[in-house]
Amino acid sequence: LVSSGVPKWDLHGLSEATSCMLLADAFLSIIDFSGKHESPSFKDIIVVTGKGLNTDGPDGPVLRERVPKFLHEVAGLVTSAVEGNEGRFIITAESLQQWASSTKYGHFKILFDNITSS
Repeated sequence: LVSSGVPKWDLHGLSEATSCMLLADAFLSIIDFSGKHESPSFKDIIVVTGKGLNTDGPDGPVLRERVPKFLHEVAGLVTSAVEGNEGRFIITAESLQQWASSTKYGHFKILFDNITSS
């Protein structure tokens, strides 16, 4: 989905594990694809987790809090809240650019490759 020219990735209905793996693969693919061009360009990306209002289970809503935590603590990506909508967060183009040129990206790529090749 695209909203106001900004890609929007909707994770409604997905498990925490699936959401994290899909995002990890998508961000690594973006960096890999961009690295094949002379002047890579990145865009802001809005990630929709939902507010968790329809979540069943003892843990309550999990995506809203755990997905940004995964991206920050495991991948090293910086996420920002979308003001006025607690069921969304944004990863800015600047954040992606910084991540792509950091050692955090390289470490995460190795970790992800090890997980997916097992």
